[in-house]
Amino acid sequence: MSVGVIRKLERGDRESARLATVHKLARALGTTTTDLLGTHIPSAPVGPVVEPPGLLAIRKALTPVRVGTFNPVEGMPATAEEIGAAVRAGIGWYRSDDYTAAIRVVPELLLDAETAIGEADESGRPALLRARAAALNLTGSLLIHLRHFDLAYEALRQGREAASDAGDAIADAALVDTLCWMLIRQNRFDEVEDAAVAAADVIEPSFSSAPRLHLAQWGWLMIRASTAAVRNTKYDQADEYMRLASAAAAGIGSDVRFRWQDFGPSMVGMKRVENEVIRHRPDKALMLAKRVENPGPKTNNNRNRFYLDVASAQTETRQFAAASATLSQIRGDAPDWLRLQPYASQIARDLIERRARALPEDLVDLADFFGLD
Repeated sequence: MSVGVIRKLERGDRESARLATVHKLARALGTTTTDLLGTHIPSAPVGPVVEPPGLLAIRKALTPVRVGTFNPVEGMPATAEEIGAAVRAGIGWYRSDDYTAAIRVVPELLLDAETAIGEADESGRPALLRARAAALNLTGSLLIHLRHFDLAYEALRQGREAASDAGDAIADAALVDTLCWMLIRQNRFDEVEDAAVAAADVIEPSFSSAPRLHLAQWGWLMIRASTAAVRNTKYDQADEYMRLASAAAAGIGSDVRFRWQDFGPSMVGMKRVENEVIRHRPDKALMLAKRVENPGPKTNNNRNRFYLDVASAQTETRQFAAASATLSQIRGDAPDWLRLQPYASQIARDLIERRARALPEDLVDLADFFGLD
């Protein structure tokens, strides 16, 4: 690292640093990334990237201002099956990067669920509460993706209340899983590890008899804990969590569709690559990447994140043409997703800065795509 950068951070002349920079300092100083972020180097604030047209309607659905009697939706209340079908449709749009369509359906979905719960008898409430929890999980995931974190937290908080009222620990674990994803994006690594492990302990499955989706949810919590630990320079813990996630994947045997993400051997393999990139071991990351047999469909966010890690490792090993080709591939597959990824923009910037000669045409196109000089 540059002595000048360290000097500016020590003196407070520089108010923020890239997480990769903080991670290198923490590793060299024998401390955790969280400690450095909390005491010396404030992380750069990240504001919302977009303000979707439907965001106000989601705000009203999550934080209504009600004076007098609440007017429910006209007509017959929705059934749990109808709400579940609408959630699955929203997940389909989310997986295909059609965030506008997903956001459009969410406000009415939440209102339908609330109205139905209010008019249901005791026997019908648990199913409706589970459906509302799933709808709120989808809502929170959309808002996290668009970096509206406070509103996402409110959606997940309400979702956990609904899951608790339904007595559904698996649904609650799914919401904790999404919460962990948000906290990772906010560099709150200690909290992620604690929350993921606690939720995993509650639903710890029998590997011989648990349903596949139960194993998948537990495995994802282990991945979240590993992802947080490796970013916090706690490498032994990260390896152990990933070993447990791998055991859950082996118990399932093959990749299964799991809400808006998949879980199985391929997912664990992709997350191992991510951990190696975080540990600044690009050669090992590329070696592990070759073993991933089924990264998933083109619109799968985890698949595209995996290819970003591959592009980062290719850049670090000076395989510049390959890295540019990998970024261009993601751009062709999922342009709307890629445009919202600061990580992708940083990889493109690194590629531009490392090229000693004139930029090739594909890299010029990527620079224009990300709005880079």
